[in-house]
Amino acid sequence: MEKIDTLYKRIKGSYLIFLGICLSILFNTIAIILYRQVDPTFNMFSNFLSDLGDGPNNSNIVFNSGMIISGIFGIFIFFYLMRFLQDKKGNSRLIFSAFIMGFIASIGAIMVGIFTVKTAPIMHVIGAAFSFCLRNRPCPGSCLCP
Repeated sequence: MEKIDTLYKRIKGSYLIFLGICLSILFNTIAIILYRQVDPTFNMFSNFLSDLGDGPNNSNIVFNSGMIISGIFGIFIFFYLMRFLQDKKGNSRLIFSAFIMGFIASIGAIMVGIFTVKTAPIMHVIGAAFSFCLRNRPCPGSCLCP
């Protein structure tokens, strides 16, 4: 705990949040551009985001790398938010529960980047369920949430 607290003293956690969001947007945008060079019919509103993970023209490498990096950043971001809320004397049970859910969502994002729909569909769906169901409410219709 103390080593990570010293990390946040050297690097502001809010910068990590900003950097993590920017990297996620950047990787997804590049993956979409690469995919659309081969298939211009790709559309964020009619295709699954996971289609980028198996996409042509190296869009799969960019997307999957971005998901893994975003998941790693997510772990540090949720840990920073937990420590920040603890310093503000928030409800420790709620803070810890939120951190666990954020941690699982980050692990899910990493799983989505490692396991694609075509190579390991079950693991991909589990990772997507962890990532999207725990991070976003209401849950997307394609998710496995109740």
